[in-house]
Amino acid sequence: MWSIGVIIYVLLVGYPPFMYPQRKILYEKIQAGDYEFYEEDWVNISDDAKQLIQCLLNVDAKERWTATQALGCNWFKTKGDILITRGLSKSLSVRKFNKEVETSPVWNTSPKTEIDKANLINWSKDGS
Repeated sequence: MWSIGVIIYVLLVGYPPFMYPQRKILYEKIQAGDYEFYEEDWVNISDDAKQLIQCLLNVDAKERWTATQALGCNWFKTKGDILITRGLSKSLSVRKFNKEVETSPVWNTSPKTEIDKANLINWSKDGS
């Protein structure tokens, strides 16, 4: 259920609830359940969605919502068209990702030969 809370958080704002460049501090934040709902990204997201995430990211496993409890959350009863209005274009991680893609030599090169094209196609199929 914890992982589902993380996934919902990421799906709603485009970045994970726990971010820190130093691994040790990141792990401490995860263990403490130390995350935030940053106003600029969460302003248009309902309190029901935030409650769901808070209850799923409860560090006390005994207090953490079960699947049944989560499915009973009011957020799941919300009309789907409300969620369509939420864009991720202003999200910190989306901006960062787009910048990295723009400057990455991998994304800015095209296959030069038929062999390169075949290798690229094979790589995309099996991930190797």
